[in-house]
Amino acid sequence: PAGWHDDQPWLRKVPLEPTEVGGSWALLGRETGLTAQPFYVLPSQVGDDIVAPALQAAKDIAMDDHNDEADWLPAFEVYIMERGIPLPGVAIPELVNAVEKLDAQVLPFVKRAYRCSECMSCTAFVRRYLPEERLRVPAHFDVTAFTTIILPLSPSGNYSGGFFVQPGAHVNSRAFVPIEAGDVIV
Repeated sequence: PAGWHDDQPWLRKVPLEPTEVGGSWALLGRETGLTAQPFYVLPSQVGDDIVAPALQAAKDIAMDDHNDEADWLPAFEVYIMERGIPLPGVAIPELVNAVEKLDAQVLPFVKRAYRCSECMSCTAFVRRYLPEERLRVPAHFDVTAFTTIILPLSPSGNYSGGFFVQPGAHVNSRAFVPIEAGDVIV
């Protein structure tokens, strides 16, 4: 997006190319690693009418502080859906609504883009980043998912950094994907 982290010129950005996938417009991103797979940014997929209540719910909900699999520090996340089913008592309506909207908007794209007619949403969670809780997650791979979908709830001006790809072993190969609240990364 125009103006994305212009106040942080040191952030190297992943170039995104407009592309068409099965009748849908998306931005195609690529890592430069030998085994890298393409990823997509779907701009403005989820409107503020869904994002704003989900963000407020994420601020208000009690987060689970179990140890995160990536670094064994407290995760500050809450699972909304497992095995395709909203979790009763945990999945508050604003977060369920956001997941349902994501599912309706993005799952057809995933099926076309990755040629997976049997794909379904399995797990959904929300993670909160606050100075007194958690500010980052180290580089990692989502090895248990066929694909991962990310929906940022905060505008990029509210934080430094964000979603990145790192095709090499050294942190200097890291490049950030320019996204805003309501954009979706697949």
